[in-house]
Amino acid sequence: MPPRPAARRVAFFSTSFPRDPDDPSGHFVRAEGLERAREGWEVHVFCPGEGPPRQDGPLHVWPCGGGDAFGWPGALSRLAEHPSRGLDALAFAHRTRRRLRREGPWERCVGHFLLPSLAVVPGVANTVELVGHGSDVRLLARLPGRSRLVGGLLARGVQLRFVARALMEELAASLAPEVARRLRAEAEVAPSPISMPELAEPPPLPEGFRVVLCGRLVASKRFDQGLAAVARAGATAIVVGDGPARRALEAEARRQLPPERVSFLGQRGRRETLAILAASHALLAPSPTEGAPTVIREARCLGLPVVSRAAGDVVDWARRDHGILVAEDPRDPVGALARALAQSQSTTSTE
Repeated sequence: MPPRPAARRVAFFSTSFPRDPDDPSGHFVRAEGLERAREGWEVHVFCPGEGPPRQDGPLHVWPCGGGDAFGWPGALSRLAEHPSRGLDALAFAHRTRRRLRREGPWERCVGHFLLPSLAVVPGVANTVELVGHGSDVRLLARLPGRSRLVGGLLARGVQLRFVARALMEELAASLAPEVARRLRAEAEVAPSPISMPELAEPPPLPEGFRVVLCGRLVASKRFDQGLAAVARAGATAIVVGDGPARRALEAEARRQLPPERVSFLGQRGRRETLAILAASHALLAPSPTEGAPTVIREARCLGLPVVSRAAGDVVDWARRDHGILVAEDPRDPVGALARALAQSQSTTSTE
């Protein structure tokens, strides 16, 4: 009997990867790794964390340090809070690149989040793919010398993938015309895969038309406008997540809503978060700067109606999915969201 051919080897690099099955961080990277494993690849994941290498099902996971630079509510927020964490990030990048080279050879290497993938992944495999998700793309679009950097990557055969067409266009708009043309011609646009786990039991939830706001509690997500829209629509707000803006949002909620109509649940495991979505009546996505929001895709997998700003590729999704209602009015964003929530509530009450 002929020997079985060796599996093709692929390395994933990401600054975000779940530490356990209920960790929401980077679960889309895990889902993509599992897809590759089902296709017959030998999959290795290099990510922040401490301890020895471990198995996550068929995935070989290599923790590469990182100290306090990575984790909730995101690397950029953590670095802004304590810039000294940048030293941990640099050490993590150096250690990961050495380990990638030592554990190779790799047929393919996929770097999730353009920064710091740009400093780690190029040159470590026959085929290199870099994936842009959101804030990493916007940061690259502001860097000096970005046209030379992106043009050099494309010239070396590095494949660029964006989870939303709007993100690719945002970067292209910041580049020299010839580089932008090549980026549009060669880059791929594809949302990251997601997998839906078995749901946990949801916690007790308040009465009323329950509207969930879910994510990192940072100013750019505009949860303040979301809470104001919930109040104006006469609905009940359930906030899932944590971050530096939580205290200000709680104070804002006290001014806008009676206590029985708002609940801050903090950071919850992924299975419980999805259970909260499934037990609610609508998801509200008030951020104007998203690309391809995973929470919207998860909500729609659960059959939950979504009210969203016109962010990223959500407008295109709404054309194909009538369960997504886009509400945008630059002069009155809160009013637009409130009216859409009232419409969603009216539709729900008649079903």
